[in-house]
Parts: sequence; structure tokens; C-alpha cells
Amino acid sequence: MLDLIFVYGTLHPDRAPAEMRDIVEQLVPAGRATLRARIYRFQHYPALILDAKAEAVEGALFRVPNDALFAALDEYEGFMPDAHDNSLFIRKQVTVLLTSGQPEQAWVYEYAQAV
Repeated sequence: MLDLIFVYGTLHPDRAPAEMRDIVEQLVPAGRATLRARIYRFQHYPALILDAKAEAVEGALFRVPNDALFAALDEYEGFMPDAHDNSLFIRKQVTVLLTSGQPEQAWVYEYAQAV
């Protein structure tokens, strides 16, 4: 299973809310990367919508060491694998660009509601 996740907001260990700190501190740093998307800023969190024509969004890559941690991240992001229509965010596999310019496959949480 793909174990990299692109983080651009509250899942980053430096920006995580108190209730997520113990979880995100288990993520293993794997470098910096960008992807093309539009960013929306809501009161308590940012939301990303993938868009190949948009500006590059900078973020951090982390390794997710186990499936239980993915499940905790999914729950926090409101991602329901069996009910995408009811999800707040959807975890999608994307291609990100490392700072070296090399492409890499990673997961990202994309906002799934109307903006």
C-alpha cells in the first residue's frame, strides 16, 4: 500500500490541533513537495481542491507507518471510504513533485463539499 501522504494544513505536526497531536507525531517526515490545487481557507482549517491549472501548493510529505494511523487520519478528515458522497474530505492518490523535480505518488485529502 502507498504510504506517503501530502500534508498542507492541520495534519502537519507543527499545526495539528491538540486532539490530533499524538496521532500526527507518528508520521515520519519524508521531504517537501508541491501539487497543483486551489486552496480555500475556512475558519478552522484549509481545504484543497485538485486543479491541474492552478498554482502549485507547497506541502510536506510524510510516511504513514501503519493502516491504523491511516484510519485515524481518515476519521479526523471525515473520509468515509464506503460513502464518498457523505465525506468531508476524500483521500486520493496523486502525483506530487519533490523539491528535486522528481514526481512521486502520495495520498492527499481533497475537500469533497461545495465551496
